[in-house]
Amino acid sequence: MKTRNLLLALGCAAAFTACTTNDEPAVAPAMRTVTLSVEVAEPADTRVEYTEEGTTYKFAWAEGDKLCVFYNDDGEEMCDDFDIDATTIDGGKADFTSTTFPADFTGNVTIGYYKAIAPVGQRITQSSPLTMLLAAKTFLYAENVSVSDGQLPDNVKLSHAYAYLLLKEGLLITNETKTVESSDSEMLLTMGTNKGYIFSSNGMQYNPSSQSGNQVRFVYVTNGKLTSDYLVPINVGKEGGDAIELKTYASQSSTKSTEVTQPAHAYVPGKIYEVAAENTNWKATSFE
Repeated sequence: MKTRNLLLALGCAAAFTACTTNDEPAVAPAMRTVTLSVEVAEPADTRVEYTEEGTTYKFAWAEGDKLCVFYNDDGEEMCDDFDIDATTIDGGKADFTSTTFPADFTGNVTIGYYKAIAPVGQRITQSSPLTMLLAAKTFLYAENVSVSDGQLPDNVKLSHAYAYLLLKEGLLITNETKTVESSDSEMLLTMGTNKGYIFSSNGMQYNPSSQSGNQVRFVYVTNGKLTSDYLVPINVGKEGGDAIELKTYASQSSTKSTEVTQPAHAYVPGKIYEVAAENTNWKATSFE
């Protein structure tokens, strides 16, 4: 497999409200701004809107993006949105603000950015190019971020949660006699294990009740071969790097192909792994 690297750098700021009570006439609460500088820990040169520079895809913030900060408030799990300040966007850097995060909070928080918590693959088309799909399926997080008296620290690093498979047009994925050309006879492709995530102030954990495979809908083939490129996010663990064998099968209506174990590979979060059409190690899934 060839790999393509993904790079993110970001910065954030948060605004908080401080209030005092006494016997004097009420005064409008003062607003204080807390700045949080954030960057992404990348496997290499690696931006959600993505722009392509050669074979490297770089991350850039876009208007409307949010970060969510998860924290525990007297035993209750809370999540506060931090909104991007569009005037501060500079590629992969930007400021984010919140007026609800408690100014007196002390403890650990989890910071998350996610467009899609469950990894679902999708066909790459002219109206849904690779850069757009990467943007829609980016998932970043930071755990055990220490906050003291409502003060968010500098230099927090966000990590990728997904690696990506780029299945290329012409890749044989099922019987050479199988042709599917429209959604009326939809074929699904399932691979790996699609474990959903649970967030809390303690970090990000897999949801034990979510164990289905990574599903790719509307898979179109001619003579068993893909007629388009497909992007498939896969969960590879927080650290990645361990060799993983993907279990893969195709299904259509009530008919399911035999399951195939794909070659083991050490996937790293934040990287794209291209499975070329001529990749003979990628095994087709034959229908019973």
